[in-house]
Amino acid sequence: MIRRRYSSYTGAEHAATVTHPLPAAFSDLLPHFLVEPDDVYIVKNKPVTLTCRSTPATQIYFKCNGEWVHQDDHLIERTVDPATGFPVMQVKIDISRQQVEKIFGLEDYWCQCVAWSTTGTQKSQKAYVRIAYLRKNFEEEPLGKEVALDQEVLLRCHPPEGVPTAEVEWQRNEELIDPKADPNFFITVDHNLIIKQARLADTGNYTCVAKNIVARRKSSSAAVIVYVDGGWSEWSKWSACGADCTMWRSRECTQPAPGTGGKACQGLDLQSLNCTSEQCPQTVSGAEDVALYVGIVAVALCLTLLLVVLVLVYRRKKEGLDADVADSSILTTGFQPVGIKPAMPGVWAPDRAQRCKNSHLLTIQPDLTTPGYQGSLRTRHDPTPKFSLSDGPLLEPLANGSHTMANGKVTGDSGHLTSRLTAQSYFKTLPAGRRPHLLRHLQLPGRTSYHPQHG
Repeated sequence: MIRRRYSSYTGAEHAATVTHPLPAAFSDLLPHFLVEPDDVYIVKNKPVTLTCRSTPATQIYFKCNGEWVHQDDHLIERTVDPATGFPVMQVKIDISRQQVEKIFGLEDYWCQCVAWSTTGTQKSQKAYVRIAYLRKNFEEEPLGKEVALDQEVLLRCHPPEGVPTAEVEWQRNEELIDPKADPNFFITVDHNLIIKQARLADTGNYTCVAKNIVARRKSSSAAVIVYVDGGWSEWSKWSACGADCTMWRSRECTQPAPGTGGKACQGLDLQSLNCTSEQCPQTVSGAEDVALYVGIVAVALCLTLLLVVLVLVYRRKKEGLDADVADSSILTTGFQPVGIKPAMPGVWAPDRAQRCKNSHLLTIQPDLTTPGYQGSLRTRHDPTPKFSLSDGPLLEPLANGSHTMANGKVTGDSGHLTSRLTAQSYFKTLPAGRRPHLLRHLQLPGRTSYHPQHG
């Protein structure tokens, strides 16, 4: 292998044609290229290298944007092809970022390889040299979606502008999606992701990733939620008729069950139907009916006892009120003596038979012309002093602890006194409404007539 640098293009051409002439067997062949330069990209500030190889050739040089590259910038290597024995020449040049930026914006920077032989020249394809970059912002990012089960999903992605054009791949929950491994995914030519039939497992965060030789960019995540609306199962068979003469059937929301925010099943999960009279079971009252009847009877007994107690209390209160009124009426009269003749016609008698005989007197108007009691009436609250029965002269103690009437005198006979006491006892037993009315009609001779006092 011979490595040589030439100081000038003319010197190189002269050395190729004169100093190192090709053998006579190869003199009539045109050179052809074994390696042609390819497009390259400058990343950051690193220079790129273009390579060209030709056989049989006496010399090879690069021309960039129509101008020959200086001879000192070429690196030439000479070898022999072991298969054919033809001489092989290889040349390399380096291109810096500054060289490309000089014409950036005017046209693309390109280079071409030219090989010579004694017969003629041959040109290689053009190789373009570009400065690589990848912008940060995506032109279109995927958007989250909520889709039903088995529905097709389309997620769009337009990567950022870059040189070379960015490659796009998709991730689900930070894991790479491989359409070859999972045919349910498909990536289109314009970098969109298609989920053919959404599955529950496809729920997740999807990210579009763009990358080239310069950088790697990730889009914002798009949440894809695959929801499942609930579906009813088949109705079960009708049950046997129960004690309430109804039968029922049910179904469940399990085909499928609602999930991931899906809607629940609409409608009833239980249906009932009245049985016909022939289907109803003929059974006696159960324990529940017996308990119901016992409860009703117990409530009725309690209400009856409560009513009896209320009636007794009411009657006791009424009797006590009548007794108080009777005592008050007797005291109001000042215990004035009342003459009673039980056997006389037309006069009230304590005996029941006699009272029935004299009951017509209750309807007779009182005789206002008959003079009543002429003495002074003493009120219940008379402030005048009263004598003590125990200390007064009216009763004197006997030897056995009893008393005798010493200074008093009983008017009338003892039978008359007994009649008075009997009348007073019967007076207490009369209703309160009849006492004043009876006393107004009872005017006994020589006794004080009853004049009701108001207030």
